[in-house]
Amino acid sequence: MHRIVYFVGAGLTKSLEIADWPVPMMWDFVSVMAHYLDDNVALATMVDLERADLYVSKSSEARELAETMFAKSANPEPAARAAFKQALERRNPESIEAVLERSLGASANFSAQGAHQRFRYAINRLFTLVGWNVRWAPLERFLQKQFHKHEAEHTFISFNYDLILDHAVQQLPVDWRPATGYGIEIPFYVTDDLPLTEGNGGHIESVSAAQFVGRRTSRVQILKPHGSLNWLVPYRTPYEQPREGLRFKDGPVIVPVTADGAVRYWPSTHSFQPVSLPGELPTEIGICLLAPSSAKRSELPFIKRSREMEMEALANADEIFVIGWSVPETDLDQADLISTAMRARAKQRRSMERVTVVNQGAAPDYFQRLAELFSVDAASLYCHNAGFVDFAAGI
Repeated sequence: MHRIVYFVGAGLTKSLEIADWPVPMMWDFVSVMAHYLDDNVALATMVDLERADLYVSKSSEARELAETMFAKSANPEPAARAAFKQALERRNPESIEAVLERSLGASANFSAQGAHQRFRYAINRLFTLVGWNVRWAPLERFLQKQFHKHEAEHTFISFNYDLILDHAVQQLPVDWRPATGYGIEIPFYVTDDLPLTEGNGGHIESVSAAQFVGRRTSRVQILKPHGSLNWLVPYRTPYEQPREGLRFKDGPVIVPVTADGAVRYWPSTHSFQPVSLPGELPTEIGICLLAPSSAKRSELPFIKRSREMEMEALANADEIFVIGWSVPETDLDQADLISTAMRARAKQRRSMERVTVVNQGAAPDYFQRLAELFSVDAASLYCHNAGFVDFAAGI
C-alpha cells in the first residue's frame, strides 16, 4: 500500500478564486472581507471587530466610521459603507491567524459574545458568501489523478477552515463522507437551518440532529487540526469563558449537510444556537475553530485524535505533498509535530520516497525550510513555484 500525506494551506483555496468572489490568504483577510461589505452581516461583523481593537495596524479613519455606524445601529448610507470599505482596504496586511489568536485575549473585554466569537463569525460569513464559487477544474483534475493511483491511501492534513477541499473530495467516487472521513467520530448531522429571525423574545426554535449511518472510509481521510467551519460542538454548561473563549464540551461533533448528505456551511449568525440531540435537552453549539498556536493546548478529545492520526500518517507515509502551506510562525505547533515524526522515522531508518512542494513565488529559503522540516536534502525536493493551477494543468 502506497501512503500519501498532503499538507494543505490557504494557498490552495486562494489559487482557485474567481472574479467577484475573492477568498483570503493568511495576510489579506481584512481587505478581502471588505469586498463583501454590501452584506449587512459582514458589515456588522467588521464594525464589531474594528471596535474590538484587534489589529496591530491602527486606523483612526476605520475606527471612527465603525463607531459612527455602531452608534446609529441601522443600515448605513451607501457613502458610509463605501468609506468603511476603503478604510479597511487601506489597512496594512495582518495575519488572520495572528488576529484570531489575539482575539482570545480580548474575549473577556468585548461585548457579551466576545471578540473571538465575533471573529469566528466573520470567517464563517465570508466563506458562506463565497460558497462554491471557485474554479473547481484544477483541484478535481489533481484529485482524480491521485485517486486513480493503484493501492494508495490518502491523508489530507488541511489547515483551512473552509470546505473547498472537502466538497471536491466528496464529489469524486472515493466513498468519502463527513460522518467517517474526518478521522474523528461524528455521530450527528443537521439538515435544517435556524430561522432567519430571532422571535419569541429571543428564543430560537431548536434544530434536531439525527444519527449518522455509515461505514468508516479508510482510503481517504481529511484531518483538520485547527477545526472546520462545519464542525458544530456544544458548549460546556454552566458556561466557562477563560482566555480561550467559551469552552466546548467533549462533543459530540455535529455537521451540517444537505438533504443528500453533502458537506455545507452553517449560515447561522444567531447569538444563541440551540440544537436538540436525541434524549437530551436543547444545547447551545458553536463552530469549532482553533487558532494554530492554541491547537496544541486544546483538551478536546476529537482534536487530540486528529493530531494522533496525523502522527500515524506521517510515521507511515511514503510520499508527501505540501500545497499552498507557508509554514507560518503561528503554526510552530505543527512544525514541532512534523519534526517529532521525522525524528522517529530517522531512528527507524525510514526514508521518504518523494516530497513535492507546490507554491507560488516563494523565496528559496521557504523550500530550504521545508527540506529541513521533512528531513530531506533540498536538492531532492520536487518544487513547483508557479502556483497550484499551473501545477494541475501540467498533470
